[in-house]
Amino acid sequence: VGLGAVTDVPLLEALLGLPHGLPVPVAGLSDRERRALDVAPAGCVEPGPDGIVRQARPPLTPALAVVPALRGWQAGLVAAGRYAPFCARAIVLPRAPRDLLAACTEADFYGVGLIVGSQLEVLVAPEPYRASRVTARRWWFAEQVHQALITGDERTEVGTA
Repeated sequence: VGLGAVTDVPLLEALLGLPHGLPVPVAGLSDRERRALDVAPAGCVEPGPDGIVRQARPPLTPALAVVPALRGWQAGLVAAGRYAPFCARAIVLPRAPRDLLAACTEADFYGVGLIVGSQLEVLVAPEPYRASRVTARRWWFAEQVHQALITGDERTEVGTA
C-alpha cells in the first residue's frame, strides 16, 4: 500500500495490542492506544463496522547483521552485540587477528560469527537467532532495515533504540 517504514515505537506497541486482520471495538482501546492509533499512517489500521482492524505487520524478518570490525575483533564483538535482540550476528575482520584462538573462543562464546578477509573465510559460524515473539523493538528494527532497503541504501548502519 506504499506505507513505507513505521518507526514510531508507541504506535508499534499499540499495533501489537491488536490482532492482525480482526476487528477490535474502539471502546475497548485505552486512551493511550487511541492516541497512538489516531496518528497511524494510512494502511496501518482500517476502520470497520465492528471496530478498528490492524493491517500492518512487520515488513520483514532480519536474519543476520554483518558488522565490519575495522578496529579489531573485540570492538567488533561489542558492535555486533547491539543486534543480539534482533537477529544473528557476525563480524568481518580485514585479516586474521594475532590471537586467533582468543578471537574464535570469544566469538563462539557470544554466538557471533567470525569472518576473515576478502575471501570471507568463516572461522566461527554465527549462532542461529531464535525469536520467542514479536516485540515493539523487534518490529521497530525490522522497519529500520526495511527503510534502508526501500531508500536503496543497503549499506546504511541500522541503529538500535
